[in-house]
Amino acid sequence: MKFKFVTVNTEYHNDCWAIALSKALDVDYKEIRKQFKHMIDTDNSVESGIIKGYLKQKGYTVIPSTNSLKNALRLFNLTNGILFAIENEDEKHIVYIKGNKIYEGDTCTEDMMWWYIERYKLMWLAIKMEDYE
Repeated sequence: MKFKFVTVNTEYHNDCWAIALSKALDVDYKEIRKQFKHMIDTDNSVESGIIKGYLKQKGYTVIPSTNSLKNALRLFNLTNGILFAIENEDEKHIVYIKGNKIYEGDTCTEDMMWWYIERYKLMWLAIKMEDYE
């Protein structure tokens, strides 16, 4: 599958979590940030456990994984959308992918995105189980 990167303009650096949740849940980006207002760290990130708990409340199933993102993109049905939490030695990231579209913040270049598809490993993914029935 050939992927297209969709740039999402944001107000803050390091808020991939807000972009991913906004797209996955079809909720305005500013509303997501408002809901997480008291849980945002000084670097604009939100702890992974908080995000996973929130997704479970919204009907998502969170599945731990140690696969590469590249392999996961081949294995899972992306038609209905999946959230992928990925990491490398230096950082953690969360991204929402639906169909062939990868939603990313405006600070991420296309070269960076292709690099993380090749290099990042998967920590966990979140899907709606009814999409797989």
